[in-house]
Amino acid sequence: MLAVFFISLILSLWGGALFPIFTTLIGGVLVGTAVAFLILYTLVWLARKIYARLSIPFQGANSLTLHPNNSSSKSSRIPAF
Repeated sequence: MLAVFFISLILSLWGGALFPIFTTLIGGVLVGTAVAFLILYTLVWLARKIYARLSIPFQGANSLTLHPNNSSSKSSRIPAF
């Protein structure tokens, strides 16, 4: 994709016409923005999936504090907020 962009940019510069230069630059910016958005979206999706797998399921607001077997020294879990 980048090779096509740069080749068309070089050819449009050799031709001397401004319209192909502007359309190539605008197209490159649009494609680059779309690719960057998809990469970031994929990374956020993957991070959320990994975090959901590692986190503890919600068991109620007071289940970690009111249960008699729970002590602060034994509990290594992160409480759900």
